[in-house]
Amino acid sequence: EDDSLHVSIGEDEWPIYNDQLSKLSEKKLAQLNSTDPLRKVYLKFYAIALNNSGLMNDEKGDIPAALKYYFKSVKLHEDLGNKIFIASSYNNIGLIYKKQGDIKTALEYYFKSLKIKEEIGDKKGIMRSFSNIGGILMDQNDLDKALEYYQKSLKLTEELGDKASEATILNNIGTVYKERKDLQKALDYFERSLILREQIGDKSGIANSYGNLANIYKKLDNVDKALEYHLKALEIFEVIDEKTGIATCLINIGSMLTSKNQLDKALIYSNRGMETSKRLGFPKYIYRSAIVIKNILRKQNKYK
Repeated sequence: EDDSLHVSIGEDEWPIYNDQLSKLSEKKLAQLNSTDPLRKVYLKFYAIALNNSGLMNDEKGDIPAALKYYFKSVKLHEDLGNKIFIASSYNNIGLIYKKQGDIKTALEYYFKSLKIKEEIGDKKGIMRSFSNIGGILMDQNDLDKALEYYQKSLKLTEELGDKASEATILNNIGTVYKERKDLQKALDYFERSLILREQIGDKSGIANSYGNLANIYKKLDNVDKALEYHLKALEIFEVIDEKTGIATCLINIGSMLTSKNQLDKALIYSNRGMETSKRLGFPKYIYRSAIVIKNILRKQNKYK
């Protein structure tokens, strides 16, 4: 999870304002002598702008530039002793190394970030760090350790009253139990996550929860219940126009209907899934759609 501390403004305006902040800070720093108390103020602004530049380059996929800006930002914040900003930059650096698959270095920076957050008593930051570490450990299939960190994160979300984060962590714990083949516990955590998402009106989260519940019911061989939840997820994804979710649901519904031998309906959903996947340009989704369509045509004795 990104720990950036930039101001929340429009996506198009933010790079412009950040560039202006960087240039203004550089200009003022060039004018001020080393003893001027304002120097620290502009150094802080400049370091924040560098961190934001790191985030923007990360989003563009320019990893070397992102790391360059993050490390510059860290150096300035270390000189200034701004611990909360150092922790934020360490977290963002860890996130980049995770994306690159350098798990050892990613964990190293996540733990460096966590240590500082614990020193300054940043509960929300500690909660995020626990969650990030849990996510990496889960990716590494270290499920027991992942669960340990997710549970630590969950405890803090409850203390903070942060329902959105609590819902996310409950969902993550559900995923750990699904991977451990403990389907009943997975179901319990996914349902708890869904309840919170409904309370806060998180439509995308609700749809994702429906999808997770559908997958568990499928594993429990309850095809009707799985289909019901996939259809509910699709309805929401269409309302909020979340194309990736729409494609996933259409493919899953096609597969469910195929297993129920409702082949004409299955083909309609699967073809829609294929069309959406092609528009998105996602090879994995196109392949999944093709497999479902092939199975339907075979059952109809129409496959050549």
